[in-house]
Amino acid sequence: MLDTIVENTNLYALTKGAGVIGRQWLDLSHKELIIWIALVIYQELYRLSSLDQYWNEDEKLPLYHISKQMSLKHFEIIKRFLHISSPAVTINNYFEKLESLLSHIRNVSKQLYVPNSNVSVDEMVIRFSGRSIHTVRIKNKPILEGFKILSLCESGYTYTFLPTSCVSPNNVMKMYGLSKTGCLVYHLVEQLPYSEFSFNIYMDNYFTSILLFQYLRQINIGACGTIRKTSSGFPKELKIDKNIKLNWDIHTGIIINGALVVFWQDNGLITMLTTIHRLIGDEWEVERERRQPRETSTNAVKVRAVFGTKSKKKLKIPRVIDDYNNYMNGVDVADQL
Repeated sequence: MLDTIVENTNLYALTKGAGVIGRQWLDLSHKELIIWIALVIYQELYRLSSLDQYWNEDEKLPLYHISKQMSLKHFEIIKRFLHISSPAVTINNYFEKLESLLSHIRNVSKQLYVPNSNVSVDEMVIRFSGRSIHTVRIKNKPILEGFKILSLCESGYTYTFLPTSCVSPNNVMKMYGLSKTGCLVYHLVEQLPYSEFSFNIYMDNYFTSILLFQYLRQINIGACGTIRKTSSGFPKELKIDKNIKLNWDIHTGIIINGALVVFWQDNGLITMLTTIHRLIGDEWEVERERRQPRETSTNAVKVRAVFGTKSKKKLKIPRVIDDYNNYMNGVDVADQL
């Protein structure tokens, strides 16, 4: 991959007349690229107020004297002409500029590890606080601002991913009836080796839909996630007003097109969609230690009565809830690494 970047950088510099006008340009070498990348990483780990301070000759600043490895002018001119993709390729999507590198990372990730049965899809964010129309801000994420990446992970390992932008659409296969977001999820999921192994995928209500779960079931992939009551096809029987106070552990379910819509009363109303769980039999619920909710929680009066004077208590909860809590955090763990 580094050789490809070296080749494309030199080609791009040639097309821009590097060395003819402005600073002298000598073709980038493999060794120089490695040094340049190392300097970029160093600058992220050891922050100074300006770029030129890293080349300061003062013995107290910086921590390492990188001028011995590469001059500031050389560093800047490499940065100016650095090119991941071939300059001859027509770019139709913003992230296609990086596609050769992204494809390489995805392919290596798939070769190194086969995920266990339970995986999750969610958004992760690559930190960036500069100016770009492609960055987003997402609440409740380890990184609040940057480039949004849709990722398929298992226990913190990113198996595959897809960069997204609200202004530059991704070129993925369109699925009849599915939203753009649903098509992106399907694109990631079908990269799993599902013909050799069985998989269950977990997602939150931003992605969950009855139609998406139907498509996943057709390729023998189970799915589970929270679902919004406004989601297409959600049964009207379960659209219960959130202001109605129900006893803790009230639950029911309705099967819609092969998927089970689950309603459960916890501290608040929880609605789930699953093709891998049931609400009958001996294993539909599991005992877990729960914390008594705060007095300000939505259904505090009803739920706190279950705990009595105890701050914690072992209670039985639906297995669909427990599995979701256990397997849904794969992407957030990866985002924290």
